[in-house]
Parts: sequence; structure tokens; C-alpha cells
Amino acid sequence: MKRFNKLLCFMVVFVAVMAALCTVSFAATIGQPLLSPEAGWQRIDDSNRLIKFEGTNWLEITNSNWHESTVHYINSGTEANYITFSFKGTKLRIIDNIYQIGHSEKIEITIDGQTEYYSEHHNNAYTTIRGIVYEKLELENKIHKVKIKVSADAKEKYMCFDAIDIDDTGYLVDINNPVAPTSLVATGGNLNVDLFWDAVEGATNYMVKRSITPGDSYEIIATTSAITYNDTNVINGTTYYYVVSAVNAGGESPNSNEASATPTAPQPTNQLKLVLEVNQQKQLSVSEELSDNTEMDWVSSEPSIATVDANGNLKALKPGNTVITCTSKDKAYTESINVLVVDLEYQLAVDLNIGGTCRLTIDDLKNTTFVTWTSYDPTIATVSAKGKVTAVSEGLTYITATDKDGKEIGRIYIRVRQ
Repeated sequence: MKRFNKLLCFMVVFVAVMAALCTVSFAATIGQPLLSPEAGWQRIDDSNRLIKFEGTNWLEITNSNWHESTVHYINSGTEANYITFSFKGTKLRIIDNIYQIGHSEKIEITIDGQTEYYSEHHNNAYTTIRGIVYEKLELENKIHKVKIKVSADAKEKYMCFDAIDIDDTGYLVDINNPVAPTSLVATGGNLNVDLFWDAVEGATNYMVKRSITPGDSYEIIATTSAITYNDTNVINGTTYYYVVSAVNAGGESPNSNEASATPTAPQPTNQLKLVLEVNQQKQLSVSEELSDNTEMDWVSSEPSIATVDANGNLKALKPGNTVITCTSKDKAYTESINVLVVDLEYQLAVDLNIGGTCRLTIDDLKNTTFVTWTSYDPTIATVSAKGKVTAVSEGLTYITATDKDGKEIGRIYIRVRQ
């Protein structure tokens, strides 16, 4: 009974080990048969129209030993007889039968200008069906151009071509037509949209297409040989959707990625604003009759900064910016005023009572220097052409002096009290 238990334990362990070994995956190597593509690969047959057989001596035969039962071959490969294709991906395998005699021992393969060699010949007594004759890994994930031919110094000139394996996410590219442009970017400006995209090898021109509907109804608006375009036939505030295609003698590529932009008028760097100190109040009006204010809807964009009531009374609450907008009931009239609320614990200023005056100068009252005097808020204090300041209403403003070129010479704050 003990012997039986030991034998049973041994068999369980043996089965477990064998099962573990069976789960181990070993990648095929050059010279080994590979009847179907491994995980992460896909197989493309020689009959695919995007694989081109250039020259006049290529033949196509059928046999169940070949992938999808077809193969192309040539009896005497020369410089004028070659295979070419382009693909997107990071890896490539050439799949062919490998023979003991007759097939070329030196086949030239060039990928993106870099040349290597492989063989369809081996010294075994048997033929390897659908074997890996060439493998290239860790390519950059982009479109690669491939050219295959019998080497000029090969002893044997017979070559066949059965299939290729590439990434399962890769694909063949039509070598006669350009590929789609990539990395299209659209940037909106004032009454224009700038477009940029990556160059396409072999393209002679690019067609710029536009729509106001995303993903649909594109119209050609320009043809250019550059990889940039400035669209000036636009309206600010409208979103435009763009694609670009490449063109050469073979035809037109698919469209690029879509990019969108909305042209926008520039915001002024300086805005005229009414300046109020915290807790300061001001009366706003739309006409000489204050009663007309009640015919308007008054709104503050930031009521936590400053409020405005139905009579147009404005009250500053805390530092910040807000916009006060009044709109007539019938919506026929609307207008806004920008307001800056400041909390100045200290602000050196000339104190004046309403009606009071003071005099400012930049040249000791010689009046020989050209100067323009400006009040930031003339409702609080005005300034004459000779620098005389007159207090008008309670509040804080400043007087600016500028030279003949418009350059600011200086400013002085004026605080007006009751």
C-alpha cells in the first residue's frame, strides 16, 4: 500500500511538471518551420496586391505546402527583378520554404535603406515548409519601405516568396499612393487659423480641407506644397474642422487626423475700468433721468465683488474685477462697464474736498515741456491742459502725465472727500 501511495505521488508530480512545461512558450527562430503566425503577429500572403513583384520573369504557382496555397518565384533573379512593399509596424518576418539545393543562398533585403542578407538554402536532407528565413525586430513604429532581390554575387539565382509576418496591429501601405499626413494641429488667431502637419515622403502637394461639422462634409479650400497653411477666410467665434491629404503622381492619400480651432479676436491688454475702494458706492445711470434706471435689468458678473440694485446703485464689497451690465426690457439696448475694486490700506494721494483744486507740474511751472494730462476717472476729478486738478465727487482716481510720444512720465493719486 505504501508503494502504491509513493507511485501515485510520483505520477501526480510528473503530470504537474509536464503540464507546466507545456505552458511555456518558445518563440520560433530563423530556419525553423512556422506554419501559422505566433501571438502578436499576423501573416500576409504573397498574393496581397500591396506586395509588388517588379520585373518580367516572376511566376505564380499553387501548392498546398504554401501559405494560402500560393507562391511567387523567379528562376534567375537579376537587378531588374525584385519585391517591394511598405508596412507600418515594429517587426518583420519573411516566410518561405527552405531547400537543400537550387535556391539562393544570398538574398538581399533592404529596409529603409539598410541592407542585410538571408538564405533559402540549408544543408538538411529535407525541405522546411513555411520556415522563417529572415527576422527583424525592434523597428521604430512607423512606415517602413522594404525591397528584396537576389544578391548580384549569389551562386544560386532561384528565389521564391511565400508570405510575411508583421505586428498584429500593423498593416501594409500602398507604395504607389502617399500615406496620410500625421500630427495635424490647428491654432486659432484673430480672423485666421494656422495649420501645421508632418511631411509625407514622396508627396508633391497637400490638399487642405475644411468643414464646420466635425468628421463630415469637408471641402477643399487650398492646395499647397508646404506643410503649413494659414486660413484667413474665417469668422471669429466659429469653430472650423480641418483634415489634410497628401498627393503625388500615384494619387491621393487618406485624410489626416482631424484638428479644430476657433478664431477669436484678441482681448485688449488694457481695459478702461471704474476703480472703487471696498465699501465705496457709486450711482450709475442710463440717461439724465435716474428714474429710467428702473426700466433696465442690472446685473453684476461677480456679485461677491460688487453688487448693483434695480436703480443702478453700485456697491463695492471686496477686491476683484466685475462687469456691470444693464439691458433694456425689450433687449434692444445693452451696455457694460468694467469695475475694479481695490482694498487700499494705504495709498499716498492728494486729498481734496469736492470743489477743491490743486496744481501739478513736470517742469517747475515753466510750461516749456509738452505734456498731456489725463484723469483716470473724470467723474471723480478732472485735470486741465495746464495740470490744474478739480475735485468733482467722492472717490479715488489718478492723474497721468504723458509726453509727446505717449510715454507715461508719471502719475499722482487724487482722493476726493465730501
